[in-house]
Amino acid sequence: MAGEARLARGPVDQYGYVRWGPADLPEGETEATLENIKRDLLNIYSGEGMSGAERTEPMMEKTCIILRKYLNKVPAAAMSEIKQEWPFLFSQKCLFSHFNLLMDVDVLQKLQEEISRRGQTILDYCATLDNPKIRDVLACYDPDSDKAACILLLLMLYFKEPKESLMLEVHSCATAVGVNTAELPGTPCLIIQGDMMKPSGWLISIEGHVVMGPHPLFLHGVAAFFSSYYVFNLEYPTAGSSTLEFIQRYFIKITFNLVIHILVQAYNSMIVLRSKMLTNEVHEASLVRPS
Repeated sequence: MAGEARLARGPVDQYGYVRWGPADLPEGETEATLENIKRDLLNIYSGEGMSGAERTEPMMEKTCIILRKYLNKVPAAAMSEIKQEWPFLFSQKCLFSHFNLLMDVDVLQKLQEEISRRGQTILDYCATLDNPKIRDVLACYDPDSDKAACILLLLMLYFKEPKESLMLEVHSCATAVGVNTAELPGTPCLIIQGDMMKPSGWLISIEGHVVMGPHPLFLHGVAAFFSSYYVFNLEYPTAGSSTLEFIQRYFIKITFNLVIHILVQAYNSMIVLRSKMLTNEVHEASLVRPS
């Protein structure tokens, strides 16, 4: 499983990146001084663990050029090696910051804004659909439910994609060590602690091993999960690609021209999205009507 996921990794400078492979060193720095900063980062992690992430964010930004060279190399490093060499990249603070450097998008803020803006529209539209599974999800939704979790489930059902292609549910008290004993997919997996509609926490696994969590706040988990594809040069899994592309276009607001054509006719009429191989047309206009 992990081997299969790593085959899909490598330089992918076609996903709308702004700084996929920065070439210019920070002013006054050399590669040698940046390597010294990297050693300082490892020393901080050795002494403080992830609690040092807040103060290391500027250091992570400064070393972005050598980090990208490391992540973009061929063959790609194993995720376990990346976590050993750049541990703070697996903190929420530094992962979101690095995504922002790559894409010029504050992924968490954008998700929060768009869920607030479009979430009810999606819920209302799904309530009109004659789909028993969608009706079951909506029947479980109440004021205490997590709106983002409900919307993610509804999108996967709408696109007829298996929940297991992106997510896994575990016990509310599950730990990273415990989850690692399970059979995890090679592709990124958002692991939900407790009830999917009212998650108590989340973890993320990549290449069959937990790399983040457990953490609270489900929407933060979605942001970290989505960011991982871009930060680590990972392709969307085929079975969950429509859901991820919807999040990418309409929540995160990233569009790009793939080598495989993607046609988008915007909001005024029917929106037609062609998937990466131009074989699966998806009608999404009703889900993304301007509110």
